[in-house]
Amino acid sequence: MAASGALFSWWTVGFPLAGAAALSASLIGLQVPVGEVVVVLVGCIFSSVHYAKTLAQRLGALFGSLVLALAISVIEAGLIVSMMLRGDQPELARDSIFSALLIALNGI
Repeated sequence: MAASGALFSWWTVGFPLAGAAALSASLIGLQVPVGEVVVVLVGCIFSSVHYAKTLAQRLGALFGSLVLALAISVIEAGLIVSMMLRGDQPELARDSIFSALLIALNGI
């Protein structure tokens, strides 16, 4: 978060916009370099966690923890689905879902 306490900073807006641009470029058939995809993906993840944390602070402890847990679950599901779309190692996605389930159940 910026020093002034502003909700929006350059990276919280820039990375999702760059992700949308990379996604639309790949949908129309342009090749996006892997390094750029990794940087944009990590930036989008940090941006979404920043927004979830900000929302959690405003909602309080109970609802805030639920918002953060939901945000992390959605990010994890998105990464697993992206592994499944590749299609060459289906057991990797299955094992990832199984390990996430075990971690969540052991944590609870």
